[in-house]
Amino acid sequence: MTTNTITFETLKAEIAELGRQAGEGKDTQIKFDLKVFEASYQGKLDLQPNKHAPDVDDATKLAEIYATSQNKSVIFDAKAPNQQKLTATVRTAIKIGGYTKGGTNEPLATCNNLVNLRQDLKKKGTKGLEDPHNMFLRWARQQLKRDKMIEGDELKAFCYKPVTELRSAEEVLRSIQKIATNLTNGKVSNCPDLDNSPEVKSIITACNTRITKIVQARTGNTQPQPPVHKVAP
Repeated sequence: MTTNTITFETLKAEIAELGRQAGEGKDTQIKFDLKVFEASYQGKLDLQPNKHAPDVDDATKLAEIYATSQNKSVIFDAKAPNQQKLTATVRTAIKIGGYTKGGTNEPLATCNNLVNLRQDLKKKGTKGLEDPHNMFLRWARQQLKRDKMIEGDELKAFCYKPVTELRSAEEVLRSIQKIATNLTNGKVSNCPDLDNSPEVKSIITACNTRITKIVQARTGNTQPQPPVHKVAP
């Protein structure tokens, strides 16, 4: 990563070029992340609202440039889910670039170290490496929660894809059962609906039955068991 002095005008031109390359199918997202991070580190970017227009801060402006440079026919809508996601990642890069708890040359030095670690692992043919954009965001979000720089093996771990913990059939069924039960009460997260229909109740009953059999097989207890979760009448 370079540390040459950046102006907002030169940054806009560089972001537009990265967007154009992305439109050609090139993977430029991590370069975009690092450009924003570096500019923020140098104090050229911030999260001041309405900086460029009403509801347009630095993150929104740069996201618009990147998105519209990929496809000239795109009309940037800051409230569209995909554009909101892009803008949010830009804000994260700005936040971590402005991180002030790390001391001299931080967080630039740690970010450089992380990128170099991944490059070295890639040269060695290491399997299971995380996408560099996701790696950067995962590190940035965790670093923003800390008062000291992440280092050593903990930093290196960001280079790898997170390991998804395996779940048993019983755990999956209990999860389904819980969601279905909450649905009958109208308490499912991000779902305003309530559905206490016979079909949903039958899902709960079926889960109860299967979980009971799994528990009996595991414990060797074949005696009738009480319902795992009562179905509301």
